[in-house]
Amino acid sequence: MIYGKLPTEQQLKDFSLKLSKHSLIHEDMINLFDGFPGKGHPLAVLSVMVTSLSSYYPEEYEESLDKGIDHSARLLAKIRTIAAFSYKKIVGQPFVYPLDKHPYCTNFLYMLFSIPSKDYIPTEDIDRILNQLWILYADHEQNVSNTTVQVIGSTQANLFASISSAINALWGSREGGRQVAAVGLIEDILKSRKSVPEYFEKFKGDSEKLFGNGFGHKAYEAKSRRAIIASKLFHDFYKKNPIGPIAEVALKIEEYMQNDEYYINQNLYPNLEFYSAVIFNSLGIPKELFTAMQVIGKLPGWLAHWREQRVSGNYSKATSQKQIYSGEMGRKYIPLSER
Repeated sequence: MIYGKLPTEQQLKDFSLKLSKHSLIHEDMINLFDGFPGKGHPLAVLSVMVTSLSSYYPEEYEESLDKGIDHSARLLAKIRTIAAFSYKKIVGQPFVYPLDKHPYCTNFLYMLFSIPSKDYIPTEDIDRILNQLWILYADHEQNVSNTTVQVIGSTQANLFASISSAINALWGSREGGRQVAAVGLIEDILKSRKSVPEYFEKFKGDSEKLFGNGFGHKAYEAKSRRAIIASKLFHDFYKKNPIGPIAEVALKIEEYMQNDEYYINQNLYPNLEFYSAVIFNSLGIPKELFTAMQVIGKLPGWLAHWREQRVSGNYSKATSQKQIYSGEMGRKYIPLSER
């Protein structure tokens, strides 16, 4: 995606080696984590830490490429380390450094859940499912975060500043908060002690409320390919992993919405955010980290958009929008003493 074509076997091997080689962050950056409060939101920490990489790698993108250094691979490698360390800061556990022998997703979960007395090594199935979930997030239309990367990049801002801006674009509940809302809805069902049909009855006639809670997609009139693949991964995951209360209700929701005439006619169905949120929950990932998980998945797409714009030089001026004034016309200035 970043380079515009599928890699050869050797190119893939070389790129994988880069991800392993650059997964460590500068030791001085550990001191930055000490400055954050223990309950600081992981997204805030992630944004600041990505921006700070500009200080450690100040060279322009083209200058680095001439030296054989690709900041895209460097950031892909480090983002999971920063996200894992952000979580460790919240729970008050010591940082766990990445190991080159682990593949990309396994290394992230290893850093996230290992403690000094016990290493956490996920199964190959969990590694595969997380990897495929992140691929589904990699690029999806001209969404807000993709647009943010391009707008900031159009000013010729450096890679790290542009990506940090995209991370912040995910902060709002309408862009990056749907996974949290999906699990929150399931928790509300459990708390209410209602059956799934009873609970979902209130959305009939007011189904707009479901769009921000992990259901449907306004860009599609039928079930999206992402949702279809995510559903398969969802069922694959629970063939070999325990089904907790959240996942049990999620399965009932899926079955109900696939068979209820109203939701069928409305093309409302559990979407990628719904399925990924339930899987993340089952992995033990806290809701506060869900959006950071999206960042890791979306990063390849952001890098591709930024690099395409940068390498092509397709920005003669900073991207901007025309503004149409809609306020009161003919207003006169009133001196401060008369107001």
